[in-house]
Amino acid sequence: MSLMGTVPACFIGKEYNIPVCLWLLDSYPKDPPVCFVKPPKEMMIVRGQYTDANGQIDLPYLQEWTYPQSDLLGLIQVLTVVFGEEPPVCVRPPNANPDFVQGDWDFHLPKPASWQTTEVVSPPDKETHFTLAREDGVLIPSETEC
Repeated sequence: MSLMGTVPACFIGKEYNIPVCLWLLDSYPKDPPVCFVKPPKEMMIVRGQYTDANGQIDLPYLQEWTYPQSDLLGLIQVLTVVFGEEPPVCVRPPNANPDFVQGDWDFHLPKPASWQTTEVVSPPDKETHFTLAREDGVLIPSETEC
């Protein structure tokens, strides 16, 4: 059986919903679920400490799974924290190969201007807000602040 849905994650002051699929094997709950990030077509997987190029999630919580102490609620709570520290998805660059996977987080490297359009709104007495637009100009809705 598989469970599909989103896990909320707070990243740089905004809350995002990260799409995941949790596979519950016949041996569940004695064995942990097999977890994957499942980004929509306009997003892509970002390989990181806990996510491989296929989107499979590997956490200490899963490696140390002990029934009945370990459960899906605890897993989702851990995913919320981990995804807030290291998001496993990002906006797909225009014209990128569908199999393209972003390497490890490299915020310090400049990205081509064609990857995304960013509008920064920063009134002097307010917080800074970023608005992202897809290649077709449609704005990507920001989620609630966290």
